Amino acid sequence: MDGACGVLWGAALTAGVRARARIPDSFAAREATLVAACRAVEAFRRAGHPMNCAEITGMDAWNFARYMLRGNLGVCSRLLSGLAPAFHDLIDRAIDEHRQQGAAAPCRNCAVEAFERVSAAIGFPVDGASVVAAGFAGGLGLSGNACGALAAAILAVSLKYFTGRNRPKHSMIRADLQGLFVGIGWMKPSMEIARQFRIRFPGRTCASIAGRAFATSGDLSAHLAAGRCEPVLEAVVSAARAVVPLAR
Repeated sequence: MDGACGVLWGAALTAGVRARARIPDSFAAREATLVAACRAVEAFRRAGHPMNCAEITGMDAWNFARYMLRGNLGVCSRLLSGLAPAFHDLIDRAIDEHRQQGAAAPCRNCAVEAFERVSAAIGFPVDGASVVAAGFAGGLGLSGNACGALAAAILAVSLKYFTGRNRPKHSMIRADLQGLFVGIGWMKPSMEIARQFRIRFPGRTCASIAGRAFATSGDLSAHLAAGRCEPVLEAVVSAARAVVPLAR
């Protein structure tokens, strides 16, 4: 997902995990997650960092193994250590705000819908986990720099891969290393989904695919209600269904 820095994807996931645990109402939890992701993007930009992974690392994010071997992870580590305290605080504030407000009016979320549709297509039980993907919406925190539906599809397939593996838990470390260095494991299905998506949508980013930006979750919800993101959702479901055998 070279349209945005992995630190932001991690912040969005953290927000989703915390919101799911602390906010009983699923719609309020989704909104809190998306608000936190939007604020993380704002903080990231205020700090003067470019959004694109390739601009930060100087290379394609999919070739991360070579990046690691070059010993440049310090760039990412410094970026993360500088932003982590701010991300921690803004995530907690967003959750507290929405927990106090109670139930939120339902708003459609492209990433949540992609996660749920893909999970249903590949036989992965959602059990409320789609909340964790809510911050991906609108190209990650409504920034338009990536595609939240694509990221959510990859997340769903990756979770199925890990939870369905009949291996000891410590083997996840081995699987990660294999994925990074020899292109197997969780990286193989993820890269295939991205490849198929890029063939269908060469622009890749939410802004280029939708042809517009989204200022609020309500704007995004109206866009989805009009069916304008349906081709994207159908495409990621089809791609995920095709790669599920690779994820076993």
